[in-house]
Amino acid sequence: MRQMKKDLNMCTTEQQSLTLKIAELEDRSRRNNVCLVGLPQSREGDDPIGFLQKMLPTWIPALKKKGRIEIDRAHRVYGSGKSHTLIFHVLRYQDRQAILQGAREVMKTERIRDQDHLLRFFADYSGFTSRR
Repeated sequence: MRQMKKDLNMCTTEQQSLTLKIAELEDRSRRNNVCLVGLPQSREGDDPIGFLQKMLPTWIPALKKKGRIEIDRAHRVYGSGKSHTLIFHVLRYQDRQAILQGAREVMKTERIRDQDHLLRFFADYSGFTSRR
């Protein structure tokens, strides 16, 4: 019985270690992702990348100085309700940080809105990290 408890504790410790490693790998793969929450459904049309490149400087004025932000890909994550989440991957980590920092600065004084919908910007993390 003692040997079984010892084996179980060892397996539990190993499982926790592997779970942390997997979460870290997933977070690293999402490092340059930004989540845009609250955008009305189908607002971006057929070209979400072009839409984001055009609208980001409008929503976040600090990005006008930065120039064009290169976006690699963008896609919707569907859920329930009228607004959904749009996740986009920028090519440079500095651009991601500029977007998140600019959004924080705007949110201090006013709300970011698009067609009367409140927009929020978040870093994209794995489910494990979000829950933690």
